[in-house]
Amino acid sequence: MVQNFYLSATQRDIWLAQQSARPESAQFQCAELLHFSGELDRPLLRACIQDCLQKLPVVCADYYSAEKARYAQAPDGPQQYIPVHLAHSELKYGPELFTWASRTATVSGKSALTEHYLLQLADGTTAWLARFHHLVGDGYSIHRMLEFICATYSARVVGDPDPAIPFAPVSALASDQPPADFRPADPEQQSALLLGAARGVDEVVVTGYARISTPGPVHNIVAQYCASLGNTPEIFLGFPQMNRPMGQVAVDMRPQVSINTRSYDACANEFRDAAYSGTCPHINIRPFSTQFRCGGVIGSLRTISVGPIPDIEIIVQSCLRGERDIFVMARGSNLQDVVDKHAARIAFAIEHPDEPDFLLPEERQEIAAFQGPTHAIAAPTLGAHLATVLGCAHYDATDGGQKILLRTKREHLTTAELAGRVFGLANALLSAGVQPGQAVAIHLERGVDFLVAVGAVITVGGVFVPIDPQLPAERRQAMAQTAQAHIQIGGPSIGGAVIDPAQPPHAPIAPVKREPGDAAYIIFTSGSTGTPKAVVNTHAGITNRLAWMAEKYDLTSDDILLHKTPSSFDVSIWEYLYPLTYGMGAWVLDPEEHKDPQAVQAALHSSRASLCHFVPSALQGYLSAHDPQLPVYLRNVMVSGEALPASLAQAARVQLGAEVHNLYGPAEAAIDVTAHTVTDADQQSVPIGAPVWNTEITIVDFQSRQLPIGFGGRLIIGGTQVARGYKGLVSEAFQNGTYDTGDYALWLADGQLHYLGRKDAQVKLRGQRLELGEVETVIQKHPAVAGAVALLRDYRGQPALVAYVVLDEHSDELSGALRDTLRADILEQCRAQLPAYMVPSLVLRIADIPVTINGKLDRAQLPDPNENPGLCSGSDSVTDLGSDLGTEVVLAAFSRVLCADITDPSTHFFEAGGNSLTAIQLAKMLHLRVADVFANPTPAGLSRVRRQDGFSEFLWLREPIGADSNDCSSVGEDLIVCFYPAGGLSWSYFSLASLVPHDGRGIVCVQATEPAVSLSEKVARVCEMLRARGVARVQLLGWSVGGVVAQDCAAALAETDIAVSAVVLLDSYPAEVWKQLPTPTEQELLAGVCDMAGVRGVVESASDVVRCLRASDGVFGQLSGEEVEMIVTMVRHNSAQMRSHSTRLYPGTVHCVVAAAEADQRSPLLIADAWQPHCAAVTEHRVDATHPGMVAPEVLEFVVKDLLVVGE
Repeated sequence: MVQNFYLSATQRDIWLAQQSARPESAQFQCAELLHFSGELDRPLLRACIQDCLQKLPVVCADYYSAEKARYAQAPDGPQQYIPVHLAHSELKYGPELFTWASRTATVSGKSALTEHYLLQLADGTTAWLARFHHLVGDGYSIHRMLEFICATYSARVVGDPDPAIPFAPVSALASDQPPADFRPADPEQQSALLLGAARGVDEVVVTGYARISTPGPVHNIVAQYCASLGNTPEIFLGFPQMNRPMGQVAVDMRPQVSINTRSYDACANEFRDAAYSGTCPHINIRPFSTQFRCGGVIGSLRTISVGPIPDIEIIVQSCLRGERDIFVMARGSNLQDVVDKHAARIAFAIEHPDEPDFLLPEERQEIAAFQGPTHAIAAPTLGAHLATVLGCAHYDATDGGQKILLRTKREHLTTAELAGRVFGLANALLSAGVQPGQAVAIHLERGVDFLVAVGAVITVGGVFVPIDPQLPAERRQAMAQTAQAHIQIGGPSIGGAVIDPAQPPHAPIAPVKREPGDAAYIIFTSGSTGTPKAVVNTHAGITNRLAWMAEKYDLTSDDILLHKTPSSFDVSIWEYLYPLTYGMGAWVLDPEEHKDPQAVQAALHSSRASLCHFVPSALQGYLSAHDPQLPVYLRNVMVSGEALPASLAQAARVQLGAEVHNLYGPAEAAIDVTAHTVTDADQQSVPIGAPVWNTEITIVDFQSRQLPIGFGGRLIIGGTQVARGYKGLVSEAFQNGTYDTGDYALWLADGQLHYLGRKDAQVKLRGQRLELGEVETVIQKHPAVAGAVALLRDYRGQPALVAYVVLDEHSDELSGALRDTLRADILEQCRAQLPAYMVPSLVLRIADIPVTINGKLDRAQLPDPNENPGLCSGSDSVTDLGSDLGTEVVLAAFSRVLCADITDPSTHFFEAGGNSLTAIQLAKMLHLRVADVFANPTPAGLSRVRRQDGFSEFLWLREPIGADSNDCSSVGEDLIVCFYPAGGLSWSYFSLASLVPHDGRGIVCVQATEPAVSLSEKVARVCEMLRARGVARVQLLGWSVGGVVAQDCAAALAETDIAVSAVVLLDSYPAEVWKQLPTPTEQELLAGVCDMAGVRGVVESASDVVRCLRASDGVFGQLSGEEVEMIVTMVRHNSAQMRSHSTRLYPGTVHCVVAAAEADQRSPLLIADAWQPHCAAVTEHRVDATHPGMVAPEVLEFVVKDLLVVGE
C-alpha cells in the first residue's frame, strides 16, 4: 500500500533548491559525528540504525515521483535499505577524524538519503558518522532520530522491547503550516545581510569554535555583532522553529536530469509568491544535550555539516556544565581563519559585555600598529617656514637670493624678488590694520600675485582665504561674508576693502608669531543647504602635511613642481606653499591652462618639473594626449580627488616613467591623510594607503563601533591634521578632535586602506567635492520647478552631473515661448549661483520624483541620460521624431552617441567608433530598431528609414569604390563577403567596418532571414548578386554554418569569371563531418542561439530563448519576440540543411581558423584537416578563443591583417 503526503513549504523550497543547484550536489547533506568512550557492539548498532530508520516513512519515501515538489510517496512497511558501513580506522578522535568526516559526509553524488559509518578507532573507542539529507530532517529531527536509535540499542542490550516510534504518523502531517506569527515575512519587507568576509561557495564547510562559561544575552549579542559587521541598523536573523514536525521532503537524487524534464526554474516560478525564508545569518540555538547513551557507553556529539549555508550559521550548543559552545559554520576552503574569528569575537563579546565594540584584543593592537607614526614637527607654523625661505633671502651667502623660484610663460622671480614683493604687500596689509588671526580673502586668479598674497597674509599672521574670481558673484560674496574676510587682496570688491597685490618691494618683515593650533587658512567645501561651508584648518595641520610629504617623497629645494590646480581645490594649497615655505621651485600655469593637456605637457617639458598633481579624470585626459616625443622629467606624480583606477595608475607609471602616489583626504583634514605608492601588485585596485604622520584612522559601523580588519564602515580621521571645524557652524561630523568623513573604507591585512565610496549625497566630480543638495536647492529656486534631484551619472562614458526636474505646470513660466527656453534658464540660474563644476551637464524633465516604499528617493528609477535625450537635455533635444528622420536630426544623434562633432551625412557609424552597445543607444534615441542601424549605418541612410525591414538579405557595411554605378569591375581591390552563422543574422561582423583599411574594398554581409531550399540555392543567389554588380574579385569569410556556405560559394565562383582571392572559415567544418555526429537535440540547438548572442541561460524552449535574449544587454536584447523566433527557426532550418548538404570541391586554398580554447572539449572529427578532401590545400590557424568568440574584434583583426590581405 502506498501512502501519499504533501510537502511543506520548507520542504518544497529545499526540493526546488536542490534541483536548481545540482541534483547530485552535496550542499544539502547534514552530518553528525558521535564519539563513544568505549567499544560498542557495532553489528547490533548497525541493525538498530537500519530497523529504526526503516520504520520512518520520511526516510523510506519514493521521492523520484514528486510532482511539482508537492508530494512524495512512502512504502507501507520497511522496504528501504539503509546503508551502514563497519570499518576499522587508524585515526584517533581529533582534527584528522573531523576532516575525514567532513569530506565523507559532503562528497557529491550520494544517492541514498541517509548513510552511516561505524568506525572502531585506533584507541578502541567507537565513532559513528550519521549523514542525512536535509530533506529527511533538520537538527531537531536528526537529534531525535539519533536518540531513538540509541534508545533501541540500549533496550536490546538488556532484552527489553524496542521503544515506540517518537514521531507522529504521516497522516498527522497533512498540513504543517505554522501560525501566522511564525511565518516568514513578505519578501518586500525583509532585509538580508551577507557578511562581507564570508563569501565562499565551495562544497567544503569550515567551522569556527569557541566556548563561553558565563551566561549572556546570546540572541542580542549575535544580532548586534552581525549588524555591526554588516554595517546596517536593520538585521534579519534566521532562527529555527522549535516543536515543528519532522520534515517530510522530496528530492530527485539521481546524478543526471533528463533534458526533457520540465525546467525547475519554471517549477520554482509557480511558488514565486511564497514567503521568503531568507539568505542571512542564522543563529541556531540548540538546547538539547550533546550526550547520548548506548547501553552503558556514553557518546558525545559533534556537528559536521548542517546543510546549505548560503551565508553563515552560528550554532549555540548547550553543554552539561552550563557552558555554551559557539560554532560558526560557513562555506569556502579559505575561510577557516575568518570563521574562527567570528566565533572568538562572539564569545569575547558575551564574556566582556562592557567592551565598546567587537574587536579581539589582538585585533585592536594590530589596527593600532597601522596608524600614522608619531612625529615631532620642528616648525609647526607657516610663518616659521616662510621666514626660513624668504627672511634670509637677501643675506644668503651662496646666491644672494638669486635662485629663480617662480616661473610663468611671461615672467620669473628670484627668491629675493619674491621676498621683496611679499613683504611689500605685507606692509600694506599691516597699514590697513590687519590683525593676527584675521581672515583675508585672496581674490585672485592663479599666478605670481596669488603666491605673493599668500606669503603676505602668512607674514602678518592672518588667515588666508582663497576665493576664485571665476565663481558667481553671489557665491563669492557669501564666501567672504562666511569667512568674515573684511579685507581682500584683488578686486573687484566682494564685500571688503580691496588691496592691490602690486606693492613696492619692502625689506624683510619678521612673520607674526602664531601658535600651532591657530587658524592658518579657510577653504570652502560644498554645503547641503545651498551655502558653501568654510573649513578652518590650523598651522599644525598644514605644516604636518607639508613636512610629511617632503620627507616621504624626498622633496628638496632642488625639486620643481608644476602649480596647476585651481585655488578652490585644496590640493592647490601644498602646490603654492612649498615654494614659500620650503624654497621649492615652481612653474605656475595660467588660469585656464590646466584644462589643456598639451599646455600641461609643454609646461612639464619646459620647466623640467619633477613633481605634479593630477585628478584621475585629468590624468586620463593627459595620458590620452601625451606626446612621447616631448619628454617630461617627472619623478613623483601625486593623484587624489577621485578613485584611482588600477589600469590608469599602471598606464601613468609606464608613460610618465615616474612614481605614482594615490592620496586621500578631505578638505576638513589639511588636504591628505593617507597615501599609497602604486606598485606592480596593484593590478585590480589601488588602495588609498596608510595614515600619514600624527594621524589616526578608525573604521566604524553605524553606531560608531570600531570594526575589525576586512569589514567596511565609515572612515573617521583623528590627529593633528583635523580641522577646527566649520566657521560659524556646529557640525556633528567634528567630535572630540575627530572628523567623520562620510566615506566608507576597510582595513586590508597589510595596513593599507581600501576605499569603498560614499553613502550620502556628497560626491566628487573632476576632483571637486560637491553636495548634490546644494545643486538641488539652487534649481528649486526657479519659479517653474516644482522639484529637483541631482545625481552623478555615467554619460557617454564619462561622469556627468545630471539634474532631474519636475515642472510646476501651473507656473506662468511655462506658458508660450518661455517653455522653450526653460532649460537654458535653469542652467543660467545655476551658473549665476554655483561654481562651474557644480553646474549640471544635463537637465532632464521627469513627471515626478520616484520614491521607494519607505518614501525615500528611488535613484534606480530615474531615467538613464544616455537613453532619454528627449527631456530638457543639455544639448539639442532629439525627440518627437516621426517616421521620416531629417538628416540634421540623425547627425545630432550620431554626434551625441559617438562623442564627436559629426557633420558628414556619409559618416559610417562603425568606422567612426560605434559598436554594438552604442548602436543600441542610437537606435533608442531615434526610435528605431538596432537592425535599422546595422542596415543603414550612415546619417544619410538612417534619415530615409521609415521603420523599414532591417533584416535585408545583403547588409552593406561598406560600399566599394564605384558602387554608385552598381559596377565594381573597375575597382582593383576585393569585395569582402561575410556569410551568416546558424541564426541567419550577420551583425557579428560589424567591427570589420573599422578594421578593414579604406583601400577600395567593400564589405557585404549575407543574411538568411527566411528558409532556403538548400545551402547551394542560397549560394546561387549570392553569385547572382555579385554578377549583377559586376564584381571582379571577392574574399569570402564565414563563421560556423557560414563557413560551409562560404566554401560552397568559392566552389561555385571557381566556374565563373569572378576571382576568389581568399576563403576564411571561422571554426567551421564540412557537412560530411556533422553527418557523423549525433543530431543535436532541440535544447542544444536553442542553447546554440544563446551562444551566438553571447548570452548564458537555462533554455528548454523557444520561449526561454526569447526570455534570455530579451533580458540581455546586447544587440539581440533589442529584438522583438517575433524576430527572436525567426532566428530560432533559422537555427533549426540551417542545422537540418547541414546534414543534407554535399560539399563541393574548391580548387584553391582554404584558411581554417580554429577555436583553440575549446578544441580539447569537442569531437576529434572537428579539425581543420576535415576540409582536405574538399579543396586543393588547407592552412590551419589556431586562436585562443571559444566558438562564440570567433567574431570578436581581436579575432577579426587577425583575420583582416593576416588572411584578408589586399591583392592576394
